[in-house]
Amino acid sequence: MNEVERLKECLAARFPTASLTIDRPDVASGGWFLDATLEGHLVVVEWRADRGYGVSTPSEDDYGAKPDEVYQTAEAACNRIVELLLSQTRTVPGRTLQQIRDSCQLSQAELAQKLRINQGAVSRLERRSDMRIRTLRNLISAMGGELKLLAEFPDRTVCIQIDQLLNGDAK
Repeated sequence: MNEVERLKECLAARFPTASLTIDRPDVASGGWFLDATLEGHLVVVEWRADRGYGVSTPSEDDYGAKPDEVYQTAEAACNRIVELLLSQTRTVPGRTLQQIRDSCQLSQAELAQKLRINQGAVSRLERRSDMRIRTLRNLISAMGGELKLLAEFPDRTVCIQIDQLLNGDAK
């Protein structure tokens, strides 16, 4: 049983009446797709070994678009899919810092304590439209994550080494 089939089992146990359909790739390196529909609400998952679980709630015009959210583990993807199906809400390309903090189940006060700043400063950071990479890295780190900077090209995605940028060690 592969990762997508495990995810399907997880969802089937939670939503016995959901329609769960797997689309296998045509080539070995292709992506697996899982369509999960509950009460007319569709959540699509694309799994690729090198990218993880891409989750989207596409409209008719979104065919072929990249996933809105990406999760590295089946458990994290399953939790998000359950949330989307229960709330009948849509994914949003990119997430705000507040949404990320909320998904980590942290209050502004708790995050402020980890960052050694006051709660008002966290509120201001979450509302900023622009910030330094170092500041963003520190915020994400305080939430238990790791910031990765990706450059997307039509034929590939390249990860830029953030530590080299911040330390001036880029070669």
